[in-house]
Amino acid sequence: MKLLTLLVLSSLALFSTSCGDDEALFTSGQVSVKLNLKEGDVVSERLEDRKNISTESSNPYGAFLNEVDRTFGDSPREIRVEEVSIEISETKDDVATFADLWPQEFEVFFAADDSVSGYTIATASSATNVGPITMTLDENVNRQEVQDLLNSGNFRVGVRGNTEQTSSAKFDTTLNITTAFGVYER
Repeated sequence: MKLLTLLVLSSLALFSTSCGDDEALFTSGQVSVKLNLKEGDVVSERLEDRKNISTESSNPYGAFLNEVDRTFGDSPREIRVEEVSIEISETKDDVATFADLWPQEFEVFFAADDSVSGYTIATASSATNVGPITMTLDENVNRQEVQDLLNSGNFRVGVRGNTEQTSSAKFDTTLNITTAFGVYER
């Protein structure tokens, strides 16, 4: 755990020498969330799961926010999603690739809690492998509502899409969703 925390914190120290609006002043490195999908996650032809970003081992996103606060204090800043990738790290039974989970498009989303649908962050489609896949960022990914979630440090990261799997199918798949964040001047 301590080694992971040190690795995350050391990856946080990527500063840019430019202060332009188009270049990040500071980046997070890789912040990963593991989700475990099973047949019980299928509801009405939709497969979805989500997890609070702060519950991952060593809370790497929380460490990123602490480093941002320490580095920038009260300076006006904006946190943006820079990149999202996804991969299947473990799978068994009726799932071999992403296409077995979501034959068409699927999305990564951020939500304030388990009761809301949240905001689409990135999408992928027709993925016939196990990844990692660099997803396409939603054009509205950095709108104010998402900013509020990113600044809070307390939000759900999830994945969802229409599936051909059923609740009576048998599968157990672990996904890694990895996000990179950047800090920009306002």
